[in-house]
Amino acid sequence: NIISSGVFKYSIRENEWTICYNTLPSPLGSCFAVLNEDNTYVHIIGGCNEEMDPVSTHMKIQVNEWLTKGILKKATDLYFEEEKKEEDQQKNVQHYFFCCRDITNEKIYIYIYIYIYIFFFCKLTKSNTIINYKFHGKVKGLEKWWNQINQKGKAEIATNFKTMSSERFEAWLLLDSDWGYALTKNDINTICLFIEADTPLPKRIEFTAYLIFNNDKKMIKMGELTFKELLRHVYTILDQTISQEIDENSKLQLVDMGNDIIESDEAVKRAFENYMSVFTIIWTQIQRPVTFEETKIIKNPLVVMLVISKYKYNRKWPNLQHSKDTDINNFRHIFQQELNYKFVCNTKTKMNKQDVHTFLNGVIFNYKLYQNTDNYDALILIISGHGDKGNVLVSSNGEYIPIDEITSLFSCNQMESFRNYPKICIIDVCCHNLPRSTNSLCFSLYNCNGFFVTRSTIKSYQIKKLPLFSESVKEKVISTYKTGYSLKQMFREIQASIKENGNDELHCVENQDKADYEIVLQKRTDDN
Repeated sequence: NIISSGVFKYSIRENEWTICYNTLPSPLGSCFAVLNEDNTYVHIIGGCNEEMDPVSTHMKIQVNEWLTKGILKKATDLYFEEEKKEEDQQKNVQHYFFCCRDITNEKIYIYIYIYIYIFFFCKLTKSNTIINYKFHGKVKGLEKWWNQINQKGKAEIATNFKTMSSERFEAWLLLDSDWGYALTKNDINTICLFIEADTPLPKRIEFTAYLIFNNDKKMIKMGELTFKELLRHVYTILDQTISQEIDENSKLQLVDMGNDIIESDEAVKRAFENYMSVFTIIWTQIQRPVTFEETKIIKNPLVVMLVISKYKYNRKWPNLQHSKDTDINNFRHIFQQELNYKFVCNTKTKMNKQDVHTFLNGVIFNYKLYQNTDNYDALILIISGHGDKGNVLVSSNGEYIPIDEITSLFSCNQMESFRNYPKICIIDVCCHNLPRSTNSLCFSLYNCNGFFVTRSTIKSYQIKKLPLFSESVKEKVISTYKTGYSLKQMFREIQASIKENGNDELHCVENQDKADYEIVLQKRTDDN
């Protein structure tokens, strides 16, 4: 017996009350009515229960006959006569009649009919709706409460209302704020109306910036110029699968367009002041004291050199004659003539992106690297040509080839046969658009777990001695490998030597070691 039999309905035409059968099991209020286009049905939608919790409701009522003005007048007179004792509150009712200035007379009657229908339904079910006089009394009380709060307090309430979830705002206002002592849960919806109407928040200032990750540029809107806010957007953008590939020895860093590291609020503000609000997400190696448990001596590696020296758009990317003539000879002298290693280099000096992949896949197939039938004990990959920001190699026709894309072909995931063997990547590129003041590029390669990577970056085409890096490598390797120098030690000294000779303004050398052992080069003999 959950259906209420104590609800009555009033008939305007018959001027009488009758019991309302099949009514809702509980009172419903705060609903609204919509008249369809052909004036045949009224839809009553939404609503709240006695606890003012939202209830999903939809009632459809057919409009059988339009009401005459005489009947409407009679009905409204009766309505005001019943509430005559509360004359001070009758004025409030008039505010809720629809403004029908642009609506046809026919629709005016229907809207007023809907209004009276909802009023009596909500009144007799004792629902706390906006047209109930008791509700108006409560509104007056809450309005007085609201007006007693100073502007600072209103601003705090409004800010929390805009930034908190509904549940959290309600709990804060009732339990944690200085103004909740006089409120109940049922007052929250009304207070929200006051906040929306009377306390407009200052216009939110947003700072537009861009984040670059894996050559993908995304726009972000920062609410404040703080490092914490910037990091919040970074972690939102970072793909979880890529994050899992970063090992525990790596850490996230942000650099601006000038390649300065961003790690404070001041650095963020300075970047915006200098119109350099484009930040690149990189991963760098954490410098930890590492105890190497083993040293791996390589005697029979495969050395693969990829060189692009001729370019289609010479005004932007001049041809690199030194790569063709000097760099290839220097690296060939080190690995093929001095150390007697197998040395493979592309013969085409002009290569697009497809040519690069064809060459590398051809090396993998021709030298049977997936099975490693020739028992190579290491891989050495040398990349030379034009580069650009974001760790890319530029093809002859200007296409960008991510170096990650190249190294991934030789990663442990792709080449199980070399999982436990050393992998060395030597990158020698020209990037003419980098600032000369840049001392570190903070480069990072994500598919290079197990690799020892060294990168040489020439920051100008006007440098007098472009083959400086390959010549430095040649001199250091040939003079030290017989004494048992590790590869890391060699390239650390090459890096220091270039810096000491005053070439660091135009030449940047960086090392990244993701191998947990030392690598030592040893000359290959027929007995190896």
